[in-house]
Amino acid sequence: GPPGIVAMRSPQIRYTQPLNKAHSIGLSVEKSGTDTPFSTQYGTPVGSSLWPDLIGFYRYENSYGHLQFAFLSRSVGGVIPNSNLPDLKNHVPGYGGSLSGVWALGRSKDNIVFQAILGKGISNYYNDNFGLGSDVGFSAQGKLVATPSGMVETGYQHYWTKLVRSTFSYGYLQINNTAGDPGTNYHVSHYA
Repeated sequence: GPPGIVAMRSPQIRYTQPLNKAHSIGLSVEKSGTDTPFSTQYGTPVGSSLWPDLIGFYRYENSYGHLQFAFLSRSVGGVIPNSNLPDLKNHVPGYGGSLSGVWALGRSKDNIVFQAILGKGISNYYNDNFGLGSDVGFSAQGKLVATPSGMVETGYQHYWTKLVRSTFSYGYLQINNTAGDPGTNYHVSHYA
């Protein structure tokens, strides 16, 4: 699928509360995993977090499809092993918001699928991005910062028969790498 879509599955404790037939809300506490740069001028960092990732969401469903909004709050940081430099053992807030859904077109099974995400320190949640070292980085002043990122993706499914369908999709992801990252770091993708 598109590199920017949220596809990471973490161990979690989740509670969903239906409000009525169409509306529900929920909370999730998930295992945190900070994706740190492979190396820095000070050494190779190990990702760390002060608390688990906290997610809240709202979902609306009807016979045409669903819409879902979610918000993520997390602590992202790192430790340089065997180092006593105080600025390198640091944590900063990470956060993000997501709007996603599937919506049928008319009375057919044809539908539109979409997702948009914006945040800081959330890159390890994206499909195909875990392990690229893009949750945190160093600013030009040498301070640890959460890396900004955002994505949009959409898809259209057309059903020719009950068993045959065509899908067109497009996704765009941008990671605004920090000043301390090498210029060769992954930062933009187009997917179709």
